[in-house]
Amino acid sequence: MRLRAALPPVLLVASALAGRAADAPDFVREVRPILAAHCFNCHGFDAGARKAGLRLDDRAAALLPAKSGARAIVPGHPESSELLLRV
Repeated sequence: MRLRAALPPVLLVASALAGRAADAPDFVREVRPILAAHCFNCHGFDAGARKAGLRLDDRAAALLPAKSGARAIVPGHPESSELLLRV
């Protein structure tokens, strides 16, 4: 279990989904806890602490385009999701 704690968030998500390529990830059980542990301090509900205007604790907000036009998350298209490209 210590090894999992040392993995970067994107690898934690990938390892949680290994062997389940046909199944969609369970956001509440598998993805949200990773975002809460690693992302919500700077990209959560507190507008005063939020960086780059990106809010990840709210689905609708997380799907909005940035000022640049890039989207942090593009459902169904991870290759177009800026969040995954940057992590």
